[in-house]
Amino acid sequence: MKTSRPPLIAAWILNRFGPMPETETIAGDLLEQYEQGRSRLWYWREVTVAMLAGTWSDVKQHGLLLLVAAAIAWIISFVWHWLLTPFQYSLLVRYVFHGQARPQQIPVLNVLLDGPMAMVMSWTAARVARRCRITAVVSIAATGLLVSTWSVWGYAHIVWPESFHYHFRVWDLWDVPAITLLVLLSGGLLTGAPKRSIYVKQ
Repeated sequence: MKTSRPPLIAAWILNRFGPMPETETIAGDLLEQYEQGRSRLWYWREVTVAMLAGTWSDVKQHGLLLLVAAAIAWIISFVWHWLLTPFQYSLLVRYVFHGQARPQQIPVLNVLLDGPMAMVMSWTAARVARRCRITAVVSIAATGLLVSTWSVWGYAHIVWPESFHYHFRVWDLWDVPAITLLVLLSGGLLTGAPKRSIYVKQ
């Protein structure tokens, strides 16, 4: 019988994002089977299945609430871009980037522009969808990740090489995961003590 703990990251993900209120039971069952000889790959697979099952359960039970939370969050995004982003941009370019942001500084500019907006979106979605907060915040993070990656990647390949003769590199997308972390943080998914211990069998 194994005496080591299960994969730390997988266990943390389950504890933090697991389907409520079944997380404790699932964590205990997985720990018991892992100690009886199951592999790390098996543990990761079961955690993934639990995440998907919890998300689907939230969608079925609180689908309308999730839609409302997501709609409000994205309305905030559109209004923010319309009203505040031009003002933010002019101030940042003038006082932080001294007239013009170089291509290498674009990720920093993106974080300063979109980071506060993403945090407000996530905080609002978490408050609106309180009963299914995890799914609401993760959905905002996932859709924001896709939109940000697509827009930054497209902008880099279309505009930067022609205007600045800049050769885009994949790690220039570091602002995308940074903003995603801000979404999870503002939604309350990365703060506070763990919801429960996943290593102690009840």
